[in-house]
Amino acid sequence: MNPRRTWRSNVRPAAQLSLAFTGFSYIVFLAPVLIEPFRYPPIAYVANVASVLPHLALFPALYLAIFASVSWPRLPRFGALAVAVLACAYLHASLDIMLLKALFAALAPGLKPPVNLSINVIIYVWLYAFFAAIVGLMISNEAMRIRERQLAEARAAAQEAQLAALRFQLNPHFLFNTLNAISSLILKQRNAEAEQMMEKLSDFLRASLAADPNRAVTLAEELDTILAYLDIEKVRFGDRLVVEIDCPAGLGSASVACFLLQPLVENAVKYAVAPSRTPVRIAISARRAGDDLVLMIADNGAAVPRAVAAPGAGVGLANVRARLEVLYGDRGRLAAEPTADGFACVVTLPFETEAGRAAAE
Repeated sequence: MNPRRTWRSNVRPAAQLSLAFTGFSYIVFLAPVLIEPFRYPPIAYVANVASVLPHLALFPALYLAIFASVSWPRLPRFGALAVAVLACAYLHASLDIMLLKALFAALAPGLKPPVNLSINVIIYVWLYAFFAAIVGLMISNEAMRIRERQLAEARAAAQEAQLAALRFQLNPHFLFNTLNAISSLILKQRNAEAEQMMEKLSDFLRASLAADPNRAVTLAEELDTILAYLDIEKVRFGDRLVVEIDCPAGLGSASVACFLLQPLVENAVKYAVAPSRTPVRIAISARRAGDDLVLMIADNGAAVPRAVAAPGAGVGLANVRARLEVLYGDRGRLAAEPTADGFACVVTLPFETEAGRAAAE
């Protein structure tokens, strides 16, 4: 029962519910006759049919009155419905008496029809009030389902927008770092390296921009993307950048958010490798801890609190934290702190594979 339906679309449900209540009222009124069949004359069966005939018109009318008042304030709506219920009950009782008198006069002139306007009005008030309550409950339930669906859609849209905003934040961050490095190479007249870096950047951007930023990828795909990025940086830093990746067999199929680790690796390159004059190792490792997947990006550069060391150092950390919260709630966490010889970022998220994710969806 959608309160936003048009009048035309309400015809069918009004008819269905009215027929159901008409049948229910007929059974209720016929029950005494069925319990003691020899106490009542045969005309009683016909009289019961005549008594419920007005339902076929009054139930739909009441249904449409309820539908018409859905958007009204509560007190005027309840008042209008009370008047509608009383009107239907009185009209039905009056029609009932008229039909019964005509029926008995035609088929059983010697019998007096059992009519009492006051009693009939009271009976029909309860019946129409029950009908109105059922219709109102159905409309309320449908409205609640609509609100819940709209809320879920709004939350999904907000989450998608937030993820897109976070994802788009990465491109300027990454491009600024890379283009700044290319500019430095050109200024130092290391043109061959700058050209090589531009080619690798072109390949990397072609692959990254073609990917859906909101979809999940396998850990193996994420690590391949990181290696493509680090290949770009190796052109600039050469032997000063040492990369180690430890991903045990079986974890490569784990599902992770696309580009989740890249900003953490960028921070390691910018704040550990770039200032150093000696080789710096960036170690990327993965392990499973119960139902969680734990990913670590650690370097052995100088022990510097990256989030406050320089402007922009916290952008990558904040981005990853925000994406983890949006995607995984309390189960997505990022811990970032200095170590004895450098800095480490530990990402924890639920462990699930692509196959398991597809099955869940």
